[in-house]
Amino acid sequence: MAKSTISSGFAKFAAKTTKGAYDEARKGERMGRGIPFPVGTTGTGVVSAVICDTTKKDEKTGEQHPRIRVEIKVETPEEGRGKTLSGPGLMQTIKDGRDPSKWSAQDAFSAALAMLEDCGLPEEISKGYKDFQECVDWFDEEPRYVNWEIEENNYTNRNGQQVNGKQTSVLPIVNEAGIPAADKPADEEEETDPDATYCKYRGGKHKVVGEDGDMLTIKGVNSGNIREVKKEDVELLD
Repeated sequence: MAKSTISSGFAKFAAKTTKGAYDEARKGERMGRGIPFPVGTTGTGVVSAVICDTTKKDEKTGEQHPRIRVEIKVETPEEGRGKTLSGPGLMQTIKDGRDPSKWSAQDAFSAALAMLEDCGLPEEISKGYKDFQECVDWFDEEPRYVNWEIEENNYTNRNGQQVNGKQTSVLPIVNEAGIPAADKPADEEEETDPDATYCKYRGGKHKVVGEDGDMLTIKGVNSGNIREVKKEDVELLD
């Protein structure tokens, strides 16, 4: 499962994204889209972290900006197993470009959500969350596997210099049947309790461990995370 975080600085920004221009950005169409492999390398991996924080203060302006970073733990190729992919293609800073009419902070936020969707996050969450924590929780619930490829990333920097770089492109592996968890052996999954009630929440299987009126206390079968949710938000399993 991913080990994800949301800093207090990012949380202040995230609270604003359910209304106004940022809400429009998250619900609109997504804009187009430290790498230890050469361009052209392909493989599979699991999302090991979604880190939501802010950039360091700019020395000149003192400004800080929200940022979303994804880390991928490599499964294949075998020679790269255990390495971590991060950086370009898996990171988005939410701020205006030099010309906000061409690239605004809202565009950057939409691109950040598109990045999470490329890692498998369902649009029903990215476009409908009430609390941004829901986006991070989805990755923490169970291993989320992706196919990845290293691509060229050539661009002109702010000083007008040509930079020949690379970036990581990802697509979710939809059928995860038979894929072992990268960070948890299958035999560590909680055994099914024949006397318990189970449900599905945000795509993951949970055990119902408490009930209070319209609220349920549930425990993730794989993650062990315990949370309180509304009954209407879960699907009871037979």
